[in-house]
Amino acid sequence: MNDDTTAPPPRPNPLFPPARWQELRALLETLTDVSAEAREAELVRIATGDAELAATLRELLAGTRDEATQHLDRMVERLLPPAPEQIPERVGPFRLIERIGAGGMGTVYLAEREHSDFVQRVALKLLDGGSARLAQLASRERRILAALTHPNITAFVDAGTQDGRAWLAMEYVQGETLIEHCRQRDLDVRERVRLFDQVCAAVAHAHAQLVVHRDLKPSNVLVDAQGRAKLLDFGIALVLDDGETGAPATRVFTLEYAAPEQLRGERVTTASDVYSLGLILYELIAGRRLSTLERTRDGEWTTAELARFATAHEAAKSPTAFTQRDAKALSQLLRGDLGRIIAHALNPLPAQRYASVASLREDLARWLDYRPLTISRPDRLYVLRRFVR
Repeated sequence: MNDDTTAPPPRPNPLFPPARWQELRALLETLTDVSAEAREAELVRIATGDAELAATLRELLAGTRDEATQHLDRMVERLLPPAPEQIPERVGPFRLIERIGAGGMGTVYLAEREHSDFVQRVALKLLDGGSARLAQLASRERRILAALTHPNITAFVDAGTQDGRAWLAMEYVQGETLIEHCRQRDLDVRERVRLFDQVCAAVAHAHAQLVVHRDLKPSNVLVDAQGRAKLLDFGIALVLDDGETGAPATRVFTLEYAAPEQLRGERVTTASDVYSLGLILYELIAGRRLSTLERTRDGEWTTAELARFATAHEAAKSPTAFTQRDAKALSQLLRGDLGRIIAHALNPLPAQRYASVASLREDLARWLDYRPLTISRPDRLYVLRRFVR
């Protein structure tokens, strides 16, 4: 008997089970703050119980101090407001007004440039440190931003160096983060999907310029007063160019929004951004983040699992969570076509996700128009139900 059934490709093993990444991050932060002698003693102790974990810690610590471990240290420091004397009075032609946040490898300030006939306000990123490596990264981000011209991406304004420190001036967006905007205005699901589509449009444009963002998350999207989404921070973006030699370390990313291949330390592609977009869409719809790092098994998400996690999660007991009636509606939503779109974007195998952000947008448009999805089987009853809607 002939068997034409093709076995599914083997699923690559993760570097660690997802929950172990939290342990790894905590150990990495601890080891970067001790002396070399104490660090070595702790690595030897860890190796006696878990040689693989110790070997990975050594890999991350060796040669990546300036790129990864110091980045974690600086993120903690940025939680405290800087003293007034720490803020330079001027950077290039801009006068710094106040600190407004922190992006990849730099601190962001509200700044302005005065001319005789106009005043221009910008978000100015001052990169940490003054090493040649950071200057190289600034040059990369300047090239990336200058190539990205899209209404949903913060526009590049100017760049330069001062006292050995590189800086980048970008369009200043006065608005709220994506999640906060939806929450404050109590947007319904369809309004949230339309707003999310603007983010997808920005990412699709970046991909068309051979740029992968690699750190997509709700806090990297601002929404202005006109309801226009703006994608920020290409500081760790990867340019898909064989001639590119200045790409930053692949493990500088936000764990909670990282694709499985990023957690495994594998090559990052446009499919990695598709995965992160799936997580953002879930958070927009469910009202809470999908805790992929807490998952006990490695496999495809089902719509039933997405619905169960959204409605049975501990956060559902909080005063601001969905009511029981809302929880039922949310469950039906995630068990339907919108849940299928999210699950497809979150496939653990990059090749099994949406082939492009444009394909993801196509199914979102079909969902908004009550049309059958491209990823759904052409079942007559299913098509009839969509037609009736």
